[in-house]
Amino acid sequence: VPHPHRSLEGLIEFLDSELEKTLMDPYSRLGRRFSPEGKVVLDAACGCGTKSMQLANMGTKLTIGVDGSQSGIKMATALAKHYEFENTKFILGFLEDLEELLAKEGIDHVDYIHNIGNIHHVSDWKQVLGIFYRVLAPGGYTFISWVEPSVRWSSFNIKNKISYALG
Repeated sequence: VPHPHRSLEGLIEFLDSELEKTLMDPYSRLGRRFSPEGKVVLDAACGCGTKSMQLANMGTKLTIGVDGSQSGIKMATALAKHYEFENTKFILGFLEDLEELLAKEGIDHVDYIHNIGNIHHVSDWKQVLGIFYRVLAPGGYTFISWVEPSVRWSSFNIKNKISYALG
């Protein structure tokens, strides 16, 4: 059975309900500490753009999605067109090259970085955290979540390593 989110139609069906939830409770899935409204937001490793659509739907000035998957960027672009989000931009590339990718678009800083389930895929997570730090505007906010196959103890250790690396 094909996964329903693998087609544009399946993603649209999924997002129709998710976007409605986001409008009813904007911070339900994206954290309650930071409002992206009117901000420049980076969805780092955006995949097919489902979180990018939710962020754009929350009134961002600009939502930028970056991903290394050409098919993901193509799907994200199609979703933004379907939902008529003019406040989105999708860039093909890797997080290790983020500063250069943003500079090519004339963007030197973002107000919010959203990175879900990807940091363990990069070649050097400490390097990527440093890049996030450099592109984040003063007073900005970063939300990082990762897939941790083992339970609690390893997750705790990784959190401590990231906190230590950030100072």
